[in-house]
Amino acid sequence: MSTRSLINDHCARGALTYLRPYVLGDPIRRHIFLTPDLRHYLLGPWCNLDDEIRGNQLRSDLEVFITGGLLRVSTLARKKPSNTYMSPTSPRKGEIFSIRSTNPQPQIRVLSAFSELDHFVTLHFNFRNQLNWDEDIEHCIKKWHALFPKYQRLSGAFPNDYISENWIIV
Repeated sequence: MSTRSLINDHCARGALTYLRPYVLGDPIRRHIFLTPDLRHYLLGPWCNLDDEIRGNQLRSDLEVFITGGLLRVSTLARKKPSNTYMSPTSPRKGEIFSIRSTNPQPQIRVLSAFSELDHFVTLHFNFRNQLNWDEDIEHCIKKWHALFPKYQRLSGAFPNDYISENWIIV
């Protein structure tokens, strides 16, 4: 069995959800698979209007990845330019990456790993000011092993080995 087969099994059981573009007919160039907590945050139902607005903006930010939009990536785990969309987390050895959703406040980080080229599995998300990076990265690594016990996260040179096209280093 491959990671792709396991992802399909997890999607069938509800352990992961494949995120499709909101607008029918938008192109699908890359793939994101959501954990149930992130799926709920993006798709509702929401407790209040602020959560609904923030969830919809985060979804819009994730759709940049899905639809093949230009990704501003940093190879640095720290001291990234403010316009960075995606970067590795620290420590680098974990092969855990962060998508930044910076507007509106509060900022959100989606911590994820690549299962293969252009296939991104979300593992954890939180508001930027509530993250404990070391603990959250360790949580992501454990979650990966729970989902894919026999498979490693994609490893290579970022971004070339992870994202096939339409990215720039900032």
